[in-house]
Amino acid sequence: IRKAVYPLKSIHDQRVAKTRVNLSDYLVSSLSFNDYETNSLGAAISDTSSTSITVGSTISLTPPFYLTVDTETMQVTAKDGTTLTVTRGTNSTTAATHSSGATAYAWKIVDSKGKIWTPYGNVCIQDGHMVLDGSLDYIYPAESSDFAYGTGDFTEELHIYPITNSNGVTLDGNSADLVGDGPIMSITNDTTMMFKYYGGNDGFTRGTIIQNAWSHIALCRKDGISYGFINGAACGNSSSAYTCSSTKRTIGSYAGRNNYCFNGRIDRYRAYNGIALYTAAFTPPARTDA
Repeated sequence: IRKAVYPLKSIHDQRVAKTRVNLSDYLVSSLSFNDYETNSLGAAISDTSSTSITVGSTISLTPPFYLTVDTETMQVTAKDGTTLTVTRGTNSTTAATHSSGATAYAWKIVDSKGKIWTPYGNVCIQDGHMVLDGSLDYIYPAESSDFAYGTGDFTEELHIYPITNSNGVTLDGNSADLVGDGPIMSITNDTTMMFKYYGGNDGFTRGTIIQNAWSHIALCRKDGISYGFINGAACGNSSSAYTCSSTKRTIGSYAGRNNYCFNGRIDRYRAYNGIALYTAAFTPPARTDA
């Protein structure tokens, strides 16, 4: 017996009728930044060339992963108890000396679909969110057709915590070679959140973002109409003919550029292909909701 499937009018209907719509069928990437551990150096690092270091306790992450101490990020390629084999000064950071007992953050970025996101610059995962200092720091995954929405429906959402004087791109639907057309959410003039597509000269809608506080932002498209939201409140909408052909994503900066870098924290990124979760005001998902 074939079960009848009825079209749903809104995301609210979808959430009530979970048996009819399974959001996991549309989810193409989910980042909660939970693969991290806070540790410490078991011994001082007295030079910039050592490739074997000691931490205070065993790290459960499986190599390869990253270790950030002070302003240096190292890639851990092997571990034996508390002894780590590392490549120094990775992700465009500089190898340095470090004191015994210095805080060491161990982390890696793999999304719910198994996509590995590569960090660039002084990226660090702390306390369950990503920290960026606004100096050309960003992350990007391998190229994937999952992000090529064409002219269809989609949703991209994340939580952001912009620091004072933070003019930067939180999400760019492209990568360093700027190939393809994709969605962009960026901050201008410190407190203006702009929603646009790469290839469009200006944002199709704008809203006010709060500094030094967590906010939820989302960009959706439903039946050719694009919507921007801040903390569940609609900023506006516009008819959109853009074809989202980009198979790449960058979080934290305009792809490959050093003049639009986000300074702050980012958490709970989600991307859905084929469905618009929001077309009217809504209660944002909790940042701690995995």
